[in-house]
Amino acid sequence: MASSKTALFFGSAFVVMLMTVITIPSNVDAACPSPQILLGACGQYVLGRNPPPPPYAGKCCNILRSSSASCICSSIPAYARSSISAKAVSNVRSSCRVSGSCPGF
Repeated sequence: MASSKTALFFGSAFVVMLMTVITIPSNVDAACPSPQILLGACGQYVLGRNPPPPPYAGKCCNILRSSSASCICSSIPAYARSSISAKAVSNVRSSCRVSGSCPGF
């Protein structure tokens, strides 16, 4: 009888651990925008010679304020960094009132 209780306990513990492992990464990934979403929301504010600042209540600022700086930085593909204006990034941070920054900007 003790062995079936032990098996039930370890089986239940395994299910709880498995659910935790599956749940945690999905929550973390949900907070990070994909490069396509980030480009679609913020591209017009960081690309080009003199891009306009984004509206504070707009999609770009909402994404930046709801995500961590490290998450945003990891969403910027390396090949796109040379096309992004450092001055424009500064303007976006100011307009959106976010303080994080990515290396190289």
